[in-house]
Amino acid sequence: MSVGKAQKSKNTGPELAVRQALRGLGIHGYRVHQRVVLPNFRNKPQHTTPDIVFNTQMVAIFVDGDHWHGCLEHYRETRTNTAMWRKKVATARARDQRHSRYLSSIGWRVFRVWECQDALAAAKAIQAIIETSAVPGIYGLPIPPVVGTDY
Repeated sequence: MSVGKAQKSKNTGPELAVRQALRGLGIHGYRVHQRVVLPNFRNKPQHTTPDIVFNTQMVAIFVDGDHWHGCLEHYRETRTNTAMWRKKVATARARDQRHSRYLSSIGWRVFRVWECQDALAAAKAIQAIIETSAVPGIYGLPIPPVVGTDY
């Protein structure tokens, strides 16, 4: 089995760490991997499945893997199939941005966490968004871009 097929897409280590940090802060009432319908794209119905969803507060949280989603700080190109991986990561990043924009446009607050980020810091930022009346938009902890990348 190839490495890609063996990679879990749900309940990954970073995702579990964020959920554990949320529970540690006493934050409950979220759903896991709940499908959210998006506006049509290219005349096709679309949906997205955030890793963590707070329905009543309309907060969607995505925990993005550094390799699969192209973290600017930690992504390293593969030595083989470089063109395929560049395309795959670029497609994932474009889809992530599109889904975040669509969710935001229909009133959701979207929070993106990278695998490399501190789960407790992310949970505290998520708590602030949930407990305040933050406007719909795209939120996350910043990652400084690495000089010399061509993204």
